[in-house]
Amino acid sequence: MSRFGNQKNDRLMKLEIRIATIMLCAALALGTACKKHPIPDEEPAQNTSVGFRAKSQATWVKSGTKATKPLSEFNITDFGEWGIARKSEQVPYVLWDNNNLAEVRKSGNTDVFAPVSPAYWFNGFTYKFIAIAPFSSGISDLGINATTDVLSFTFNMAEKYVSDQAFDLMGAVAESTASATSSSSQDLTFWHLLSKINIAVSFVDASGAATSGSVSRICLNNIDSEAIYTIGFDADKNIDVDCIADAESSQASLTFTDSETATMHIVPQNISDFTLYLDFTVEGITYSDFKVNLSAGGNNPQTYNYNESYNWNITIGPKAAITFSVSIADWNTENVGDEVIIS
Repeated sequence: MSRFGNQKNDRLMKLEIRIATIMLCAALALGTACKKHPIPDEEPAQNTSVGFRAKSQATWVKSGTKATKPLSEFNITDFGEWGIARKSEQVPYVLWDNNNLAEVRKSGNTDVFAPVSPAYWFNGFTYKFIAIAPFSSGISDLGINATTDVLSFTFNMAEKYVSDQAFDLMGAVAESTASATSSSSQDLTFWHLLSKINIAVSFVDASGAATSGSVSRICLNNIDSEAIYTIGFDADKNIDVDCIADAESSQASLTFTDSETATMHIVPQNISDFTLYLDFTVEGITYSDFKVNLSAGGNNPQTYNYNESYNWNITIGPKAAITFSVSIADWNTENVGDEVIIS
């Protein structure tokens, strides 16, 4: 082989080595970029695995008393979770993923939930959690700000209005500081992120005494189906929820048949354009598409808020005279967040 030929092979070998080196550096750079949450360089706390005691606010059981109920009693067996841990000047530790919710599933006990992908407690780190239940809730356009600890998403109830009018969307936040003596379970108390409307129809005679009658149809129209939620922490470390309904998106109607009562969950919204129609029979006379004057509800608010329940009490008397009143209460009343890890 000529001297030129040997030099050519030498150049090719050097070129191949250079290419291989560049490819190796690219792989190392890619590996570093894909490491989304550096794990603290220290030993985890005792009982290291992060778990949750998930509960929902419960209704008042007596005056001045608050209570909670296991989340599973609301037929919710999983939820989506985002978490971040901070300590002094160290790089924040994102527990699962920067831009997604991690699935957390119910384990053996009714109120104990465990992440599908484990995360860990580290001594002295302050943890913040934001959760949305259930996990497969149909949210879209999820965005997470790991600097301000704020989560935003779009939620559409259109399909739920048709197939699951009692669908219950919930949210929770909590903050804890881990220590070596802490338990692995973090308390999470969920708020209802929807508004609840309870409709009850009753009949009276000319004297105002209860009388018999029947309702064959309750129809509520012009319900906004889509809303944008922003969830974070308020100044007291409790949940802070902002919800804006999209009135330009498709609107829905909800119909209930053969019942004097109806319960529905809707995205929080302005109800000034709602219309309510009843089909009913009283004193042997049947009325169809009777429009209820929703503006006659006394202190009826224009905007319905999350975590609040609105009772629409409709009274039908002689000659189809109808009265309408609204009462409002927090759907549930327990504060959320600012929890500590149970020891």
